[in-house]
Amino acid sequence: MNKQDGWNEIGENYNKNWEREPEKRLSKLELNFIILQLKEKNPKKILDMGCGTGRILHCLFKNSKANAKIYGLDYAQKMVDFCKRSFYPTGTRSKIKAIFQCDFSNEELPKNLTFDFISAIRVLKYNKNWREIIPKIKNTLNPDGVFVFTMPNKVSASFFSNYGIQDCLTTRSEVKKLLIDQGLLLENTCSFSRLPRTFYTFFNGSITYAKLILFIEKILGIFLGKTLFGKELFFVTRKPR
Repeated sequence: MNKQDGWNEIGENYNKNWEREPEKRLSKLELNFIILQLKEKNPKKILDMGCGTGRILHCLFKNSKANAKIYGLDYAQKMVDFCKRSFYPTGTRSKIKAIFQCDFSNEELPKNLTFDFISAIRVLKYNKNWREIIPKIKNTLNPDGVFVFTMPNKVSASFFSNYGIQDCLTTRSEVKKLLIDQGLLLENTCSFSRLPRTFYTFFNGSITYAKLILFIEKILGIFLGKTLFGKELFFVTRKPR
């Protein structure tokens, strides 16, 4: 099964990965981090790469300025169709300008569009050529534009987590070197989870258990710092003026 067929098969069921109580709370931490970057930059043109079922797209819509223009893309047509059904009927089309299918691992990003803010959350890791995708994204950023993305940490429990599609693991130092080589400025790096995903699926309906899991994660963060052994590394990088 190829990558696109795999994600088309998952389709809107991807939503279920964030329905369990512990993962809902982890998602909130991730979204708050993105919101912070968004509000600091106040971008006018925004792109969400690998929009999936719209978790990040909804966050960008809700927390961007009223005059922002938002675009989404995914390489699975079923994901694109799901997002269109979710957003367009609610009257948000005036702000979300387009959601389209694009396999950005093999295709160029739209040449007639440039952006002030691009997000690629939990998506680059499914592309073996992710190192080649970052320069494409850089070329799509406006000067002073911000790119927020994630990659799974090789020095962590990330190898326990996948959706039947192989992850590409890396390290903070490897990504940092790539960004520097591309002339991008690394502004922030952090992580929100260190425990294997199986911990998030036990007693998934329990709020008490969810609080315990996130409390353990917080304690680990205090002792281990922002990124050490973090499963999913969040990077904030900026294109110089």
